[in-house]
Amino acid sequence: MILFVALCLLVVELCIICKQQFENTLPVVAAAAVLVCYGLAMFQALAWFEWVVLATDAAGLGWCAVQVVLGRGRKLLGEGLRNIVTPGLLCFALVAALFVAAALPHRVSHTDEVYVWAIQPLSIYYHQGFVGALLNLSVRFMTYTPGMHLFQWIGLAIHGEWSEGVVFLWLWLFYAIMLLPLTRRLTWKKAGWMPVYAVAIILLPAVFNAEAYRILRVDAALGLAVGYATVMAWRFATEAENRSFNGIATALALALLVLVKQPGIGWAIFPVAIALLAGKRVRGLKANIKEAAVLFALPLLTFLSWNLFCALAGLTGQHIETLQSNLTNIVSRQYSVSGGDLLALLNALVISVTQGSASIAGGVLTVPQIAWPLIFITFAIVLHRYGQLDRQTTRRLIALLAVCYVAYTGAFYAALLVVFRPEWTSPVDLAKMVPFMDNMQRYGCGIWYALLMLLSYIGTAPRAATVPEPPQAARKNQWPARGLALLLAVVALVGIQWDVIIANLVLGRYEPGTLAEEMDGIQANSFWAEEIEDPNAVVLLASDNYPNNRLWLQYALAPLKLVMPYQTGLSAVDFEALLRDEQINYFVSEGTENELYQLASAYAPDKMLDEYTMYAIKWQGDDLSLVALGE
Repeated sequence: MILFVALCLLVVELCIICKQQFENTLPVVAAAAVLVCYGLAMFQALAWFEWVVLATDAAGLGWCAVQVVLGRGRKLLGEGLRNIVTPGLLCFALVAALFVAAALPHRVSHTDEVYVWAIQPLSIYYHQGFVGALLNLSVRFMTYTPGMHLFQWIGLAIHGEWSEGVVFLWLWLFYAIMLLPLTRRLTWKKAGWMPVYAVAIILLPAVFNAEAYRILRVDAALGLAVGYATVMAWRFATEAENRSFNGIATALALALLVLVKQPGIGWAIFPVAIALLAGKRVRGLKANIKEAAVLFALPLLTFLSWNLFCALAGLTGQHIETLQSNLTNIVSRQYSVSGGDLLALLNALVISVTQGSASIAGGVLTVPQIAWPLIFITFAIVLHRYGQLDRQTTRRLIALLAVCYVAYTGAFYAALLVVFRPEWTSPVDLAKMVPFMDNMQRYGCGIWYALLMLLSYIGTAPRAATVPEPPQAARKNQWPARGLALLLAVVALVGIQWDVIIANLVLGRYEPGTLAEEMDGIQANSFWAEEIEDPNAVVLLASDNYPNNRLWLQYALAPLKLVMPYQTGLSAVDFEALLRDEQINYFVSEGTENELYQLASAYAPDKMLDEYTMYAIKWQGDDLSLVALGE
């Protein structure tokens, strides 16, 4: 609770010091907090985060005290209240209240959550930071960037204990925080629009990603982070006021984007390109290139620092290893790709792009993916015609959209031949590949979120803020632009999977899946794990009958690190080498009819071990012994 109060106080202080509205300040604080946690987590020092926040609060209070002594207290208080108590604050509070009620009952329901999206926040929470390869619980995805896990750690630290519902909640709060700046033009005179903005904040994450509220995957979060960074880059390039704040906010947003997911370093190019194309007529090309380089420095350093940490900590990732393996197999012709395969894959890609996959309440109404670039291009043209965009910027924006869409489509097609090569056989089965192509929309949703958020911001901005030289063709009648915005909203609503929204956000409708029951059953049967409280414990688990998916067992018993070797025919020398190499300090066997139990029994005092009993591994030089806990 202290951390929550300290963070709230920090937001209030920055609203006062920076003279920024709450909806502008909160995303900056969130991004900065994740970056601070990132630095602390490298040294397993996340416990110090609360002290860092408290120290920053103290500095802010000191600054405010100085202003009061200088006689500026009344003015400071008045401006501060106007910036803090805003419709955006109330809108966020409404959304957060719904999210709290809807998210807390949620449980893990998908294998991807077991492999990485839930187990990594759990590991970070118990270890107070990152761990090396030997203690890493997500053995296949060690190199995944940890930005969202760190943001969720903040929520867990406030909550005070591990909770899957809190992990869901803070993923959803991240959505709301990234979208919050869209409310900055909502005034108390227009407070009647507040429910509309609140509903928009809730629904927008699900427009391009139906799983946004069902699974802990971060694709929607990545897309919204791209959108927020794009809006801030536009503001930095086109708005004369608050350039220092907007520049810092943009750099932090880009760094956050890189940490949310590995492709973030690629998506970070889009906001920087927006800043270049939008700002040229304001300050000149040379100045904009320098500013773009400065903006990209922080995300680039963040990306390089994470890769350096992974290398030093010995962390590996399945995707990198798979890519290397696939390239080797392709070069050695173990994977063959015929001309017919190339055409079949292209055909599957075209079908997926033109047919779409989102459904409305399980029906057949769909929004083809190819419709979105056409809609956004039309929206940009209308904004130009009615005075919100100048001609040159409109052309550049459309060109950038076309280049990005073609480049991403080409990259996805290339990935089918290299990264996803094991997913299909030659000749290509078109019926199986078309559903797989739906991943293209999930992985590439960043550009659509970015354009939707950017054009929404431009459409509600004063003309002077977005058009340095308003075109003569600008019209006073805004109804066509508003009509197009309404059409865009209708199309977006059509594309939402309403059955997923209802099942996860409507109170009382959520039902945990069978996976949650499996986890509860595993925990109940593995009562021996309660004897160990050390989160750094490494346990060699022997079993007469391992579950079909051993990673489920690892998640259910986390933060214990379980070693469950697949090798058979081990000798005593191999057994001792396994204990040393994996730095195992405990042994337990579920059953007595397995090879590991037989090997371990030789090191017990009476050459016999009890099943379901935890034994400590003891070394005296080269001599090994197993001692039951408590003896």
